Parts: sequence; structure tokens; C-alpha cells
Amino acid sequence: MFKFTIRELLLLTVIVAMGVAWWVDRSRLAGMAILWQSRATKLTETYFEDGWKVIWEEDSDSGTMTWQSRH
Repeated sequence: MFKFTIRELLLLTVIVAMGVAWWVDRSRLAGMAILWQSRATKLTETYFEDGWKVIWEEDSDSGTMTWQSRH
């Protein structure tokens, strides 16, 4: 049968823990992206309903929003 040392079991535990922590972090970030995207959509709709024109400008680091009155 297989025999494992405490060092090998500790290393395995650390590797599994790091993998789980990475997966949890990625899942949380994906959820936050969806949340902020829905908030930005709602903000855009609110401005549009109030008579503003919303322009989203994408750049390499982040998106920026400017608005202009349609009056």
C-alpha cells in the first residue's frame, strides 16, 4: 500500500487549500463584476429617463461614463 510522510500530506493540504482559495476568489470577482454591470445599466437607464444622453468610453484600464443633456 502507499505510505505518505507528514511532509507530503502537508504539501498536499497546502496545494489543495491554495486551489480552493483561488477558486473562491475568482467566483467572488465574477459575482462582483455582474453586480457592478447591473448597477451601471440601471444608472444609465435612470439618466436616460431623466433626459440625459449617456456615453460609455472604453479604455484599456477601465470604462468611463460621461453624460450630456438632450435638452
